[in-house]
Amino acid sequence: MEGPDIKEVLECSETEVLSIEPDEVREILEEGGERKAYGDLFGMNILVVEDNEINREIVKLVLEKAGASVTLAGNGRIGTEAFAASERDAFDCVLMDLSMPVMSGFEAARAIRGMKRADAGTVPIIALSSDSSEEDVQKALGSGMNEHLAKPVDIVKLYRTLRSLK
Repeated sequence: MEGPDIKEVLECSETEVLSIEPDEVREILEEGGERKAYGDLFGMNILVVEDNEINREIVKLVLEKAGASVTLAGNGRIGTEAFAASERDAFDCVLMDLSMPVMSGFEAARAIRGMKRADAGTVPIIALSSDSSEEDVQKALGSGMNEHLAKPVDIVKLYRTLRSLK
């Protein structure tokens, strides 16, 4: 697995859904830098819960380019239903937007954590939020999430965070 195409990553970065710093671009373009920066997410199954369709598709693109399988959900309720309907340990991680209609990411995380199945308490849930205040981070952690990544999401940090779950 060679990782994502740097041109596609840069195009995604321009949408302000993801971010990448110029130094990271240089690192990725160096021989072997792409693999070093992104690692290999092959075999990971990730549930992406995000209400903005463009954001969902961009996150899906960059995760799949690194080898992950992605299931998309358009709001917290759909995300919790997808998790509930899945087989035990089907997802290695949930990427959860916090501000969504129908059911917020905070509510969805609490709903997943409250499910009566073993993986509901252990699946990593990573918040994705445009609000990166300490209060927002603490609220995310208090609702059962493991990590908080600010939007636009630093793509290198996203990949490194996911790689650490493998």
